[in-house]
Amino acid sequence: MIFCYYYFYSQQNDLLTKNMLRLMISIHDVYRSALALNLREQAELVDRLIAQLDQPDRIIDELWMNEAESRINAFDQGKIKAIPLNEVLGKYFNA
Repeated sequence: MIFCYYYFYSQQNDLLTKNMLRLMISIHDVYRSALALNLREQAELVDRLIAQLDQPDRIIDELWMNEAESRINAFDQGKIKAIPLNEVLGKYFNA
């Protein structure tokens, strides 16, 4: 189940009060509703969902940066050699 929380704010006696309404929606219901959208709306929904999932992660970015620097240093020191692109791709396309 996906739990969606909607917050409604109201002004009462100069105090801001928060009333929460909790709705339970199953993934199946969301999927069925998405199928009812036209193609343009479905595409927009997919784009928004993918954008939400594709958030930067500093830890992963830092790990990749360290790995790239390590490989560059190893290449510069002659510990590893470059392999021509056509040779690398040949392993996959000529198999």
